[in-house]
Amino acid sequence: MRVPTGGLGTFVTVRAFDRRTTAWLVGGSAAMLGMMLLISDHPTNNTVY
Repeated sequence: MRVPTGGLGTFVTVRAFDRRTTAWLVGGSAAMLGMMLLISDHPTNNTVY
């Protein structure tokens, strides 16, 4: 993730922050997808999907 405004310092901090955020986002979306699949597979919630 490159920030157009700012110097090299902000770019380095954003990159370090982005790496942590990316791992968190990937884990979060994977958990969300798993929950969605569980809900859609559940017989009582079949009408919703």
